[in-house]
Amino acid sequence: MARRNHWLRRVALTVLALGLVWPHAAEAALLKDLTGRWSGVGTVTYNSGSTERLRCVATYSVSGGTRLRQNLRCVIGGGGDGFHVTGAMNARGSRLSGSWSELTRSASGSVSGRFGGSGMQLAISGDLFSASMAVQVNGCRQSVNISWNGLNIRRISIGLRKC
Repeated sequence: MARRNHWLRRVALTVLALGLVWPHAAEAALLKDLTGRWSGVGTVTYNSGSTERLRCVATYSVSGGTRLRQNLRCVIGGGGDGFHVTGAMNARGSRLSGSWSELTRSASGSVSGRFGGSGMQLAISGDLFSASMAVQVNGCRQSVNISWNGLNIRRISIGLRKC
């Protein structure tokens, strides 16, 4: 009997540890829903109040059920100016943490936050700024809203679709 209790205790501790590391059903579903290529349009709002249109393509991939990669390319206005951001995050329960890089301007930093249900709330930091990012997924639609501190940009709002 003592041997059986010891075995059950080990199984329970293993299941608890996996529950703390692996995303739960809602978090895993969100990661799966994000996977793929998304495209759409949005707006950059500057501190001056002026705005410009964006055209964006985002690609998300998930590996091992807990590693999320993001690749976001946006063109501002009709010209060639824009940005290309990559991110790599690890999921631990409902928490995400990792790093990002902006490839056209050689900037980088860290990202952390929570995810679950239909979205993510992230804190983004770099050498010269900080930002908060909210991502909401509803079927084949995604909205991305980024609010900045420390740059000439006040907000970026993007609506993406993958269907």
